Amino acid sequence: QPVSVAATIAAVEAFALAGGLGVIFFEPLWLQKIAVYDPLTYAIHGLQQAVFYASTSDFGRDIAVLGISAAVATAAGSLALRRELIT
Repeated sequence: QPVSVAATIAAVEAFALAGGLGVIFFEPLWLQKIAVYDPLTYAIHGLQQAVFYASTSDFGRDIAVLGISAAVATAAGSLALRRELIT
């Protein structure tokens, strides 16, 4: 249960960092540089382009980043679960 609380807090912070509460381009430059490493930035960018501009600008990049981050998260979760089941 403590992990689920920590994961929820981390997810909300990552969402805010990615520009989920505002437009990332209006944020300070240091925050924009950090947001590049947050996969949610690319998800939000794809949604903004589709909904507001009816555009597929950088769609391939957004999907690639999301796919890679999902694969890494799946692999890390599988390894953690496997280690927990063995011990």
